[in-house]
Amino acid sequence: MCSVVLGGACLGVRNLNRTGETLPPLQKFEQCFYLVAPRELVDDYLRKGVYILTPGWLLRWKEMLDQWGFDRDMAPQFFEESCTGLALVDTGVVSGSLERLKDFARFVKRPWERVTVGLDVLRLHMEKSLLHWKAETCREQRHLAERQSADYAMACELTARMAEIKGEKEAIDDILGLFRMLFAPEILHYTPIVEPVKAHEAAFSEDEGDTRFPLENFYGDHMVLESGRGFLIKVSHREKTLGVVLVDGVAFPQYLSRYINLAMDVGKVCGLAIANARSYEIIKGTEKSLRHEIEERKKAEDARKRMEKEVLKLQKLEAASILAGGIAHDFNNLLGTIMGNINMAQLSIEPLEPVSHTLQEAYKGTLRAAELVKKFLVLSKAGMMSKLAADITTVLRNSVYSALDGFRVERRVSICENLWLVEMDPFQISQALCSVLENAGEAMPFGGAVDIKAENVEFSCKREMGRFSAMKPGKYVKISISDSGPGMESEHLDKIFDAYFSTKPRGAQKGMGMGLTLAYSIIKRHEGYLTVASRPGEGTTVEIHLPALDKAERAR
Repeated sequence: MCSVVLGGACLGVRNLNRTGETLPPLQKFEQCFYLVAPRELVDDYLRKGVYILTPGWLLRWKEMLDQWGFDRDMAPQFFEESCTGLALVDTGVVSGSLERLKDFARFVKRPWERVTVGLDVLRLHMEKSLLHWKAETCREQRHLAERQSADYAMACELTARMAEIKGEKEAIDDILGLFRMLFAPEILHYTPIVEPVKAHEAAFSEDEGDTRFPLENFYGDHMVLESGRGFLIKVSHREKTLGVVLVDGVAFPQYLSRYINLAMDVGKVCGLAIANARSYEIIKGTEKSLRHEIEERKKAEDARKRMEKEVLKLQKLEAASILAGGIAHDFNNLLGTIMGNINMAQLSIEPLEPVSHTLQEAYKGTLRAAELVKKFLVLSKAGMMSKLAADITTVLRNSVYSALDGFRVERRVSICENLWLVEMDPFQISQALCSVLENAGEAMPFGGAVDIKAENVEFSCKREMGRFSAMKPGKYVKISISDSGPGMESEHLDKIFDAYFSTKPRGAQKGMGMGLTLAYSIIKRHEGYLTVASRPGEGTTVEIHLPALDKAERAR
């Protein structure tokens, strides 16, 4: 049911709105006579100075004159001066209007006329006003529908983005942003429900302040707040409540019902987004756990393989040492006999005889063979060690100059101050260093550079060791020897500690393949570690770690 109020300029809105309720549509005219009579007729009377009357006014014409303060003499004078005549616009609704017009005309002494208009004009005005009101209502409804469509379009756009969300916090932030954009509330809060807690057992609290919103009576999908300007909405997925959103103090409370319907539709998509986010976090955590387990297994497998290689390497050295120890003594005795006979032969001839040069070369060969026997003896367990606590600086410097003498290489030595002491056999450590340095020199027959560096290092845990994870945590003296030679292929690195393996051409003075085998054996006996790193075209680096003595051992 609809209402329309029609009236003239004298119609007061204040008198109509005494109850404070919303007024119906109001249409006002300049002249109230326009409501019942054609505008042209009314305007023509007004131009002629005719005073227009209505049946309703004539019913109370005496009362109206009294209200105006006119007596019997003043009224005729007033109307005589102000109008040329009287005209009754008669709708036929009030009976007796003609007699009253005649009485009033005699009283004011003015000519009169009666115009019968009926209710057709009024009916047309009412129909026009009603059509206008319907058009306005349609426009408002269309505007409301357009706004609803815009809200749903915006909600769809934002909820579509939620499909890409991978974290629950990000999903909640987007939900709050969406609700804030749609409803512009003064208070907006989201309470997640992770454990099997019912929605009515949860409670809201503002981010700042102690105001709490109990939910004892919240059992449905939504609930209107007591303020009448907000609501609670349940965010759920597959009948499982994931959270509750509190919206209070919306900008337009008259649209609260529409807001709730929109929020319930949006809440379903929000529930899906949060459910997906929680599932993603579970999958991500499981994936992380599996990845960690795989990495740990891979580390254990790598450690096992390194251990197997180390054991195999030690077994090869053990075999080589047994072989070396078995033949070294017998071969040394034979060399003694050969060297003695060469000396006797040299004494029995003149120095200038041709055979003297041949004997001299034979003697040099036996000296080199004797040096090789010494290496065999060191390699074998028969090679006894005489350890003492000492600074390795002097041994390192002497080894550099003796081993690289005769090579056309640049020697760059860097030894840190206050190098820690190590317990070592100086002779055997010197042999190990010389073997590594000679290999570096032989790798650069046309010249190059050898960098020798000694420093103190300390490992407190396995994680700090990196590729030296096979070592024990502790303090070490680290010696690095790097050359600028051609480097080695990766397949050669696993064989460099094998006895008699060499990447150089074999000959009388080089390519015997005993250098690194001997060095590795000596460093192992000193409870140290020797590693080699090399790439083709980038040279080779040998790193030696020897256990450093602690303060108590140094004091002894």
